[in-house]
Amino acid sequence: MLQKEEYLTTKYCSPLREMSLSSLMLICQEMAIEEVENIGYDHTKTIDLGMLWVVGKQHYEILRMPHYEEHVQTMTYPGKHLGPFFLRHYRILSKSGDLLVKGVAVWCIIDQNTRSIVDIAKKGIILPVESHEGELDFPKGYPMVEGTRKEILEASFSRCDVNGHMNNTKYFDFIEDAIPVSFLKEHEIATIDISYKKEIPLGAKVEVSIGEADSSFYFHSENFDAKLSYRKK
Repeated sequence: MLQKEEYLTTKYCSPLREMSLSSLMLICQEMAIEEVENIGYDHTKTIDLGMLWVVGKQHYEILRMPHYEEHVQTMTYPGKHLGPFFLRHYRILSKSGDLLVKGVAVWCIIDQNTRSIVDIAKKGIILPVESHEGELDFPKGYPMVEGTRKEILEASFSRCDVNGHMNNTKYFDFIEDAIPVSFLKEHEIATIDISYKKEIPLGAKVEVSIGEADSSFYFHSENFDAKLSYRKK
């Protein structure tokens, strides 16, 4: 398990002075990369050999979003394997140890050229398996609500990463921008679900259908589906 401490400066926070969704995802993503490198699988054993880490699904439960100038404890560890996929768990705690956020993501490795899933065991990549009380299981499915409007999501240069596609954290800037500011001021995030079905390569544009029901927002496209549920402040 990798454990770190983060101090939430302005770069992590939204206009509401709490951690933005993309910052939450970025912190978890970077922790995952660091933990994998710490156990011996840095870029020389993956990306330099044409193998790319990608995330397929994510689910988060938020008791309270960390806020501006707060010190928080962050942690991640690898979970059980499901064929070529494996779970990765995340937790964020307050300085006093209260649970603020917990999450689970489904990761795998794809071939840089074919974009097909790689059996990491056949490549000599053996990840440990940990299990801790209270962890989340494999992200469950959910029914989608029909969209009432559509927006275009572009995989612009600043939104893409070293894999040549839109980084999973950047979807959340688009998602938060698509939710009315008046709603965000009166509600706080409770759960996050997202499935990345097909990568969005650099420069591509995707039409996204957006629906709303019962304080939840639904995003649907051929590339990804997402559901974000909120509660009244």
